Amino acid sequence: MTEKGLPKTGLRDDSGGVREAWRRACGGQGQA
Repeated sequence: MTEKGLPKTGLRDDSGGVREAWRRACGGQGQA
């Protein structure tokens, strides 16, 4: 998931913890 797919919270997928959080938020896909 890229910054485009994220809400304006300043999060980026280059952070492992952020990716894990978004993986759960995206239903366990990891990329969306």
